Amino acid sequence: MPDPYWYNTVGPLPFGHVQDIPRSNWHATVRQLQPDLIYALLNWQAVPFARQILMENTGVPFVWHFKEGPFICLEKGCWDQLIDLYRYSDGQIYCSPEMRAWLATAVPDLLEHGLAHVLDGDLPKADWFADPNNLRPRRLWSSDGAFHTVVPGRPVGLSPSVVKELAAYNIHLHFYGDFTQGQWATWIEEVHNLAPDHLHLHKQVDQGRWVSEFSQYDAGWLHFFKSENQGDVRRANWDDLNYPARLATLVASGLPLLQYDNAGALVATQAIARDLDIGLFFTTMQELRAQLEDEARLHRLRDNVWAKRELFTFDYHADGLIEFFRQVIRKKKEKSFR
Repeated sequence: MPDPYWYNTVGPLPFGHVQDIPRSNWHATVRQLQPDLIYALLNWQAVPFARQILMENTGVPFVWHFKEGPFICLEKGCWDQLIDLYRYSDGQIYCSPEMRAWLATAVPDLLEHGLAHVLDGDLPKADWFADPNNLRPRRLWSSDGAFHTVVPGRPVGLSPSVVKELAAYNIHLHFYGDFTQGQWATWIEEVHNLAPDHLHLHKQVDQGRWVSEFSQYDAGWLHFFKSENQGDVRRANWDDLNYPARLATLVASGLPLLQYDNAGALVATQAIARDLDIGLFFTTMQELRAQLEDEARLHRLRDNVWAKRELFTFDYHADGLIEFFRQVIRKKKEKSFR
């Protein structure tokens, strides 16, 4: 892509088995390689580039996998290009069932185009779910009797007043990520003024230490927000439709997912957490404290999260993705013979 953002991954990549294609005269290289499929993904910055490839495509089956996010495309002026990718691609992959349902209302004829599949675009490799010590460390709770929660990444929805309320119920917040902490410096200062003993800052933890580091906590925070869609998918926003990337990180560590109790609303993280029984839902920190104090329930929930970890690895879904690719290729061939 010609103008990537600083957090976009672009080639050349630091591992093997990847052949870079020159941007100039790429059609000739594609004809020479004869690939089975073009797999275009993932976020809004790639939309103009992916659409160009789609429209100039030489007949190779094209799959569009999109995540974050449709509302940014509206803001940045590339909504029409996004819709072209859905309308003219041979297969479409949606990051959540709720995302698919919302797009179907925004563009009513969308699901008539190509084959559809649902798969989160941020799933990590199963390698990172392995515990290097082959055991889960003891929870911090066992040493001090306080409850300890973790947020790996932005503390979305955890305003200083919310953290103050957590502290009132002796619930600690452990905030990871050097870079993110720099972005939230003002927030950190405000929280330290309100709850100086209950906010703990930690350096970035790479994938190889997810399990050993995070499993010492009682539970982990997803984005904390109150949905306003009242169960109507047409009123959903990005928070409602999204699976935050930290979802898999927390599940890898066997942590129950903490989120606002949005009963009656359409929220992707709520739906998957309730379906799999891997979350705690509450509207006040007093409610959260009561649920954390239910040690028998918390123990069962943590064991259940640990048992469901495989579902949040890319490896678990890889065969299904490959089969979807095969369906797209077969359908493209059938069309070409008509």
